[in-house]
Amino acid sequence: MTEFSLIAEIRAKPIQAEAMKTRLLALVAPTLEEPGCLDYRLHQSQTDPRQFLIFERWTSREALDAHFARPYLVDFIARQDEVLDGSIEMRFFDPLDPI
Repeated sequence: MTEFSLIAEIRAKPIQAEAMKTRLLALVAPTLEEPGCLDYRLHQSQTDPRQFLIFERWTSREALDAHFARPYLVDFIARQDEVLDGSIEMRFFDPLDPI
């Protein structure tokens, strides 16, 4: 297994925080059903409601690549400019203490 974690940081445009939250929440349930998804948690900043973080754990890069090809994620990415301020920052991590 080549398990890894991904942290995605997302910032909504001004007055788009609720729209972004709705769109991001819609990704959670189907993503958790995907083969290879070990965890997918959405967070919103306590001090800046425009700031979101997604913590993801995947069994492999192939599973993540398949995730990016899912219709609901393709649609989210295609429409991201409507609500996204800047770009999605993604950072990848390898576990040092496997569970």
